[in-house]
Amino acid sequence: MGKVQISESFSTVQVPADLLEEVMRAMRGCKICGKPVHVMPVPEQQVRKKPVHHAAAKPRAKKAKHRTYGA
Repeated sequence: MGKVQISESFSTVQVPADLLEEVMRAMRGCKICGKPVHVMPVPEQQVRKKPVHHAAAKPRAKKAKHRTYGA
C-alpha cells in the first residue's frame, strides 16, 4: 500500500500495479461503516495532490459558553 488520501466524498489509495486486480477483487462486496465500497482504478495523473477544501462552505457559528434558562 502506498499513499492514502481521504476527502469527504471519496478516498484514494496507491496500490502497486501488479496487485491492482487482486485488491479490487478483494474489495468487491466490502462495506465500510455499513455502506458498500465502490472501487475503481484512477490514473495517477487524475489523483489530486492535496484534498480540495471548499471555500463556499458555511462558517460555523461560535458556541455559547454558558446557557441561562428563564427564571
